[in-house]
Amino acid sequence: MDASIEHVFIALQEPASFPQKALLSDPAEGKPANLTQMISELSSSQADKLLPLELNEIINDNKLVIRSLSDKNNPDWNAIVEKLYSAESRLKDISDRAIHEMLKSNVSGLTLSSIELLDKMLLESVANDITRFNPPMYDCLFKNLSKLNPANSNVSDSGQDPALLKLKELLDRFDNLPSKAKMYNMVLNYCLTYTAKLHSVPEMDYFLQRFKHLYKVAPDKGNLTKVIQFYQSMNLPEKAWDTFDTMKFLSAEHYPDIVTYNTMLKICGDTKNYARALDLFHELRDKKMTPTTQTFNIMGSILAKCSSDNITAEGNDEALRLLGWKFISKLNTLDDVYSVGTMMALSAYDGDVAVARALYFEYTMNEYRKKRQSQITEGNIWSSVFNPILFNYLLLAYSKFDPTRRPLLLDWEQGQETRRNLLNDVDYTMRSHEDCPIILPMLPMIELPNSEYVLAESNALWHFHLINGDVSNSLFSTPEGLNYEKLQELGIENETFQEFKFSVLSLVNQWRRSQINSTILNHTCLTTFLTIPIRLNDEEKFEERLTNYTFQQSELDQHLHSAFQRTIGDIASHDGEAVVEAQHTKDIDYLSSLRHKIVMNCSTYELCMKAAIKFDDIDLATKTWKNRGQFRKTPQYSKLSLKERINRDSTFAQLMVAFFTARKQYSDALKIILSSLRYIDWKYPMVRDLHRGLVELEDRDSVSTLLDVIKTRDPIKDLDMKIKELSL
Repeated sequence: MDASIEHVFIALQEPASFPQKALLSDPAEGKPANLTQMISELSSSQADKLLPLELNEIINDNKLVIRSLSDKNNPDWNAIVEKLYSAESRLKDISDRAIHEMLKSNVSGLTLSSIELLDKMLLESVANDITRFNPPMYDCLFKNLSKLNPANSNVSDSGQDPALLKLKELLDRFDNLPSKAKMYNMVLNYCLTYTAKLHSVPEMDYFLQRFKHLYKVAPDKGNLTKVIQFYQSMNLPEKAWDTFDTMKFLSAEHYPDIVTYNTMLKICGDTKNYARALDLFHELRDKKMTPTTQTFNIMGSILAKCSSDNITAEGNDEALRLLGWKFISKLNTLDDVYSVGTMMALSAYDGDVAVARALYFEYTMNEYRKKRQSQITEGNIWSSVFNPILFNYLLLAYSKFDPTRRPLLLDWEQGQETRRNLLNDVDYTMRSHEDCPIILPMLPMIELPNSEYVLAESNALWHFHLINGDVSNSLFSTPEGLNYEKLQELGIENETFQEFKFSVLSLVNQWRRSQINSTILNHTCLTTFLTIPIRLNDEEKFEERLTNYTFQQSELDQHLHSAFQRTIGDIASHDGEAVVEAQHTKDIDYLSSLRHKIVMNCSTYELCMKAAIKFDDIDLATKTWKNRGQFRKTPQYSKLSLKERINRDSTFAQLMVAFFTARKQYSDALKIILSSLRYIDWKYPMVRDLHRGLVELEDRDSVSTLLDVIKTRDPIKDLDMKIKELSL
């Protein structure tokens, strides 16, 4: 310990009478010393360790330097750059050694404005002589630019992005250097890193071509891997494969490593090409590469995803899932969220509810224990613990529940052991969780015996997740502060309906942010949650869940408009307060429910039609048909791209055809096809069941009409006549 520091430290721990003497005397000379002076010297010493002395003298603020740079993991270089720039001399009289020492200190986290300021000061330090602007200076600027977020620029045209323009400006400056100056791959990597965030293929190609032709810098392995990752994020698999093949044939130094192979495996997953993924895995093993945890996770997830698609699996769904388990079993860990996610995907697609429950319970409770010490409230803990992807897999497993089905793992000897260990290690009671005041509300049994248990447990978990584990908060209670007086206040404060609507929805969003877990309340999880009663053949539970957790855009506007009109009427009303308050009961209940509901979208209406098919419910089908018609008039639908609208309309029309076909109302199904022919490109797989039904009925005319639609795809000239014949 430094002598002066030790002296102050000892003095502050002595009795009250001692510091008066000890702190005011120099330990070496026995002369009186000033405490303020000693602390100042100490601060100066610390600051000099963080920045070169010359720079500290310009900044002249040791507290700022210490405050900004003492945290090595999160330094604030922006404050340092701004302070230097505000000084009169800036870096003009600073030695090259001091500047080089500062740049070596890993100047990072700069904003675009700070980068501009630093660039100006560095130019000033070399008297604007770009030939003296050295590689460390370029490296610092390029590195900081590469870490910026393009969203901050708020420019729709990526070519005009400020940070991108700055990258090009620096390259143009480099072009003016003497010919002996050489560019290097790290700068290319910085340019590619930032350009990837812009999601711009032309800009990516621009930098690759510029470095190749102007600087004679060929992309190295790291550069090409970055390019492949970019193509993967842009859903351009063919370009990624071309780049991957190029890496193989360039040289040994360019040959793909395990990071590149993992990226290509992800592309196989995106395209559901499990055969190519298996080839890649065998290829990397042949090259003596060591698969990483990520490699096994990707392989398992690819096989799980492909097994869920009947067309992709080609009847090999169980074999693919079993192979997926063999890959993931090599990891044998429940600490990695990706490994747990892969295992949950495999068990969910297999309908192995017992394993999915065990995995979710163990992982979530382990995460809860880890974070319990660092969080303040239970709600904060649970909201950080809940993983929507894992929870969705659990809901998917519930939806595929079948007590008569033999779990796939039991057909594999090691799988039997894996499954047995997973189920035996989990304890759904409080006995093994005495350190946890609250646990997940899951039934204390290894296997759920029937669908009633599945419906009950899934409903309890859904409720628990939405309220962030706060059992004192009832999901269906009225939010604090929402009452008759609040509605009156909103009516007085807002003169128009649009203002009233904005205020109400702002209030709802405020409740949702503070009381509801919005990461769980999303369309993906909700759709899976609603699918459970459909597959388990419980229409009452489906309609209950649909009512409790969804609302329609048109319905929202009607309710809010009625509430606004009643509020206006209340201001001048002569009715008794009790009468007026009673009129608002319905409004309050509806507004309360909005905090835990999400608006129905295309997927929700499609699911409702699937439910109508499952339950053979003409009323539900008719209601869904009409409601979706109202939905098509809303801004929510209009915001979809034309292609998306056509695809969604095609899917819904196909479901309507399937509904009438299942009820053997073939003429109605055919009417839908003919009436939508101008907008929907009907293919045979979309009408296969209808065709079979008409053939069985021996309705040759309808069969001929249907096949004409499918084969010719140009029946518009006869459409009006056919519509008249069918009395549309």
